Amino acid sequence: MRRSGVKVAHFAAIDSQLWVDEWRRIHPVKPHQCVADMLDAPVCTVEKWFNGSARPSFDWWGPIMHSYGPEFFAAGMRTPPEWLDNAARLERKQRLLQQKADIDARLALEMVAGALP
Repeated sequence: MRRSGVKVAHFAAIDSQLWVDEWRRIHPVKPHQCVADMLDAPVCTVEKWFNGSARPSFDWWGPIMHSYGPEFFAAGMRTPPEWLDNAARLERKQRLLQQKADIDARLALEMVAGALP
């Protein structure tokens, strides 16, 4: 029960249009269809999210988090909670370290092949 004068912590608000912007960046071709396929969601539902006539309901948060990860989920919040921000940072760090390892491996192959000095 809520008491008068007591501050209640609120979960960070999700701006679903920030998710839509990210989906368009991730899936530049047929984003509605790609998101629907990733989430196993009806295309008409996803189209409503994209045109702003509806927002993903709580039932879709789990599939969105599972399919796109904490970094994507946090991107939908202007001020994500600390635990989610930390998870998003860790995911971003792991992705960047993997990219670095991939680049290092390609450079090593190039050096072995004599293509680079």
